[in-house]
Amino acid sequence: MAFYGLSNPYMAKLDAEAETYSDGFRCGKAISTAVTPNYSSQSLYADNSEAERVDEFVNASVTVGTDRLPAAAIVLFGHKKDETTGEEVSNAEDANAYVGYGFWVAKMEDGVKTYNAAVLHKVKFTEGEESYQTKGDQITFQTPNLSGNATALSDGTWRTKSPDFANQINADVWIRNKLGIAVTYTEVTNPATGANPKNEGWYERSGTEGSYVYTLTTATTVGTATFYKANEYSAS
Repeated sequence: MAFYGLSNPYMAKLDAEAETYSDGFRCGKAISTAVTPNYSSQSLYADNSEAERVDEFVNASVTVGTDRLPAAAIVLFGHKKDETTGEEVSNAEDANAYVGYGFWVAKMEDGVKTYNAAVLHKVKFTEGEESYQTKGDQITFQTPNLSGNATALSDGTWRTKSPDFANQINADVWIRNKLGIAVTYTEVTNPATGANPKNEGWYERSGTEGSYVYTLTTATTVGTATFYKANEYSAS
């Protein structure tokens, strides 16, 4: 299999006690990311060979390259912004916050393209280098980079990977649901004759107004059911 097309890095502030998320946002457009699990390993040797080995997860090193850090990213580092002057102040006492971090990629396997997402549940990032160059004969872009460590929640979970999705919007919605970022839906009206709701990545709705639950449909024909499309992320 091959992975490509990294997209849509999302982050949301983690309440480390309640283990819930708030203030979620899309952290620009993805350029790169890397997740490297780190383990504490110990071996027991007996009769001149390894008889036992224990590998315990410690943390994961995480790097993120993005085309921008939106204003909402101030939550990552604990900096303060003066809403009157627009000035952002970095203080030596600022405390970096724990966040959840998610992204999705395209996957090609045996000629079939699907989309996969992942969420790291508890990450603390530090600011990367800020470097600038004057404009010369050729333009060189400078973009933000973050690095940090992912650790486990109280139940030991540090990462969750999605199932395969046929559509990128479904992978995107999966991340937003995991990080508590609002998802809105639009009713599908006048679907095309012969449309396949499952292949389109549409949702069905259950529950009552104010507490609707949207679930990916398994229906392959339109029939008489009502379907909904998930809307793209909006910062507003």
